[in-house]
Amino acid sequence: MEPCNLKPGDVVQLNEQNEPCWIGCFLMVTEPKSFGCQGFVAIPREKTEPAGMAFLRPTWEQIERVDFRILRDTPEYDIIACALLQPAREVDNEEAS
Repeated sequence: MEPCNLKPGDVVQLNEQNEPCWIGCFLMVTEPKSFGCQGFVAIPREKTEPAGMAFLRPTWEQIERVDFRILRDTPEYDIIACALLQPAREVDNEEAS
């Protein structure tokens, strides 16, 4: 992603330049940085426990912007996030076993 004007509350998606476990995760920006941003990814736990948070500091090369759009221009409709997700790479059977 090209450097841009991120602000706290923006959502970015971690791309293939990250460790495999983070690829495709959404990150809530808490602080813009000159190198990219700082933010967190929600980590699910048991159903009765609140989600955990993993704080990360990705560079511009490791993130993609998530765009927002309004489904209908009326107050009763929420804003939804739209992301360009990369398809998962197929793993050879030898690697999976």
